[in-house]
Amino acid sequence: MTHTIYYRDVSLGGSYNLQDHANQIRDAWTLALSTIYGTDTMASCLADTTDYRDVILYDIDPVTGRTSTAAQATFAPNTGGIDNAHLPSEVALAVTLNTGIPGRRNRGRVFLGGLSTSLVDQTTGRCKSARAATIAQAVAKFLQASRDQTGDIDAFRAVVYSRVGQVTSPITRVTVGDVMDVQRRRRASLVEVRQGANVP
Repeated sequence: MTHTIYYRDVSLGGSYNLQDHANQIRDAWTLALSTIYGTDTMASCLADTTDYRDVILYDIDPVTGRTSTAAQATFAPNTGGIDNAHLPSEVALAVTLNTGIPGRRNRGRVFLGGLSTSLVDQTTGRCKSARAATIAQAVAKFLQASRDQTGDIDAFRAVVYSRVGQVTSPITRVTVGDVMDVQRRRRASLVEVRQGANVP
């Protein structure tokens, strides 16, 4: 399963290079995949069929909310998961991006797919707590690294952006639940082979 990371920047002033930031996002995700959290890496939570290809960076106009493609960065070959058993492609975990500000518009989420079967507790059918913690820490590490590598924290701070009022709220915490999700667009794209039986 090949993945592309789609990332959006909101220009809030100051001087920065969008291509440099696309490269830094790629490098930060590569680092987050391979860093050990407790006893695991995020790469061990992903199947070896999961491969990251590109970062595509969009620039958002803070007034209109319109986006335009700004930059692209390509991952090194074989950047992705390392576990040899995978869950169905439509199964994902929701990663919630919290800002500490009440209200739905101040909370975001992304879905992580290409998961390994090693995430699943065989008794409960839910994500193992240790693996959920690994993913949360890895995404938090990614957000920190994509910010700090720029040398200008204010230029590239990860935020939840609301088109209602054009409000940006800095992300302060990442959480991952233990209930597996299904991405409907991935499920809808699967060609299903059906079996049947006649009613006598």
